[in-house]
Amino acid sequence: MQTKSFNSNSENYVTEFENYLAIINKENTPQSIPLLVELFEDNSKYDELMFSIIHSIERFDDETYLKYLLPELEPIFKNLQRFATILVMRILNNSSTKDELEKAVPTMSESTKDTLKRIFINLRNKDAKWISLTENIFADFLANGTE
Repeated sequence: MQTKSFNSNSENYVTEFENYLAIINKENTPQSIPLLVELFEDNSKYDELMFSIIHSIERFDDETYLKYLLPELEPIFKNLQRFATILVMRILNNSSTKDELEKAVPTMSESTKDTLKRIFINLRNKDAKWISLTENIFADFLANGTE
């Protein structure tokens, strides 16, 4: 399935977007995660649609969700920093997903680790609560040769 583009100024935008999202969700395959990611818009007029994408991605078990999301994180962050950050915040705020993220560190690509580190640093600079939520993963980065 190919990602569809939408005209957010169309009067049918919300309906068309929701219908397309329903089609992808009906497939119920984790291979749809990259397609879903391509639908994000940082400056969308409809945040609720963007959060529908997040909920569609999060419906998979943690291991599967991260397996397909993490490789997409770098391009998301380059173009859509707001939603890349929101996705990572949601991962960190869910203990089972966060645990799965910690397990995934040794197998992550260096670019994914670098992207995560940049997001973590941004979060930590905004609010000290993120320091404790990211410290174990930072330790894993250091233990696995990423500085």
